[in-house]
Parts: sequence; C-alpha cells; structure tokens
Amino acid sequence: MINNYIIPIKTAFSIAPIIILLLMGPFSVYQYKKYGYINRLKTIVLISFVFYIVSAFCLVILPLPSYNYIPKEAIKPQLVPFTALMDIGKEFNIMIDKNFSIVQAIFKNKAILQIIFNLMLMAPLGFFITYYFKRELKTIIVITFIVSLFFEVTQLTGNFGMYNFAYRLFDVDDLIINTLGGIVGYYTVPLANKIFPEISNEKREFCKIL
Repeated sequence: MINNYIIPIKTAFSIAPIIILLLMGPFSVYQYKKYGYINRLKTIVLISFVFYIVSAFCLVILPLPSYNYIPKEAIKPQLVPFTALMDIGKEFNIMIDKNFSIVQAIFKNKAILQIIFNLMLMAPLGFFITYYFKRELKTIIVITFIVSLFFEVTQLTGNFGMYNFAYRLFDVDDLIINTLGGIVGYYTVPLANKIFPEISNEKREFCKIL
C-alpha cells in the first residue's frame, strides 16, 4: 500500500528537476529583462509549483500496473455524488464488526483517508494560483475542477490508451472533493501572507540576486 505513494514521489523527484531546469532559463531571462533583477521569492514559488504539479500527476497515474495484474474488464465509473459518505459508513461498520474501537474506526477508516488525500491533492493548486497569480475564488474553482477532470479522464481512458480500458475508478466524488481541496488552498493564502511576504509587495532588496 505504501508503495502506491513512494513510487510516484520517487519518480517526481527524478523528473521535476529536469523540467525545472528547462523552465528556469526562460523564466530568469524574462524576470531580468522586465524588472532588471531576478525575483527570488517568485523563483522559489515557481520551483515548488512545478514540483507539486509533477508529484500530483505521478500520484494519479503511478504506479503503472503490469498487464498481467490489471482487471479483465473496465472498471465502471462511479457517477453518483456523495457515495464517498456512504463508503465511510460502510467501512466504519465493517471495522466495528471486526472489534476495532470507535476511534480506530474513524482514524483508520480508508474512506476517510481517501477523502483527506483528495483534499490534499488539490489544496496546493488552489494555494499556488492564489498566492502567485492573485486569482479570485471563482477562478480557483474552475481551474481546480478542470485539472481534476483531466486526472479523472486520464484514469477513465486507461492513461489515454496506454491500457485497453480503465483500470482505475472514475469517481464523481473525486471531482467534488478535489475542487473543495482547491478552495481550502485558496483560504490558506491569508495565513501564508502573515508568515511570508506577499509577492507583489516584495522589496527589491529582498529579491535581488547579485
């Protein structure tokens, strides 16, 4: 189970530096030509954003299963909203029947953990778009939904034809929860602004690279 997260993160650590190096050249040239210096905080945020995007994509599609271990028929999409809430109840009852305590049935509930994962998957996207690009909530909702839909379609199409059919579940609840995650990220920006300087209000001396 833990490999489902370790393998994607390791892959992201391998791929992200290459993408970052490819982007840093044009970004640095643009920054210097426009402002006469390279904005250090913007650079750090951009690097973090690229690493996040690569990690999120890897977490969605990896690890790739062997053809010998994928289902023999396509997994049907889950199109009923809020089924995840019913899954929480089902998992809770199963764990109670297996003599788990109420606390364990809550904190070790796989359905709850899946919801938390989906929230965390898109929360950074809402944060980065708000903090870096200064976008409004409605824009965050639209962008987060579109990115989430792209991930779900990737799964629905078997990674765009890499496999003969979907081997992972297309779940409408994932779209809802991921979008909520983007909203959570949006509302964390005011807190971040109390800790870090706002990009638009940075002093030149803070950003300048000699």
